[in-house]
Amino acid sequence: GEGFFFFLQRAVITYEVDLKTFSLSVILKSECSDEFALKIIGEGGFDVQGKEINFFDKIAGKMLEIFNSLDKNSKVMPEVIFVDRINNTLIMEDLRELNFTMADRLVGLDENHVKISLKKIAKFHAASLKILSSDPRAFDGFDIGVMSRKVSTTNLGNELSFQAAADEISTWNGFEDIARKMKNLNLMENCLKCFDMKESELNVLNHGDVWTTNLMFKYGDGGELVDAILVS
Repeated sequence: GEGFFFFLQRAVITYEVDLKTFSLSVILKSECSDEFALKIIGEGGFDVQGKEINFFDKIAGKMLEIFNSLDKNSKVMPEVIFVDRINNTLIMEDLRELNFTMADRLVGLDENHVKISLKKIAKFHAASLKILSSDPRAFDGFDIGVMSRKVSTTNLGNELSFQAAADEISTWNGFEDIARKMKNLNLMENCLKCFDMKESELNVLNHGDVWTTNLMFKYGDGGELVDAILVS
């Protein structure tokens, strides 16, 4: 799969130990090669690729230790097998092997999927607080993201999408008042306030890009939703 931020590949590695053959499926996540996207999100933008490399290299392991000490049966994010800084590539476990699948991004998520996803995000936030309690500077350099006063490259797209949503909702019977409220809302300022660091308030490390394709889900034998995981 290819997106604006990363290029994803699945590789199956076959190897032999004591004349026995084994295979391992992994996901390789490397920086995209699209020149336009790199100009927006690269070093001159909010460097999403460099931040994710740093996160999985320095922070993810600490978080996974916290998660595993509480509940080894529930994963919050995938484990990284190797961080290749030379090629800016993450080699990660293949969640398909653990029966996680992606939801249909054109359909979106229903209430149950949103609830279980929010619980995982809450655990992610809680783990970041525990890390901060022992290392107050653990997240230095992570204060610039998709939503940030220091970067404005994505603001116009967000504003236009929100306006289009308001225009659509204004055509729904009974939702006219909601549409008016949306059109009068200062979207970007309210969004940016959520990402402002305030020493007097509780601050956590945020995922930064939670939506359908950055989540995977697991279902029981009867098709019931049993687990979710943050994948990016």
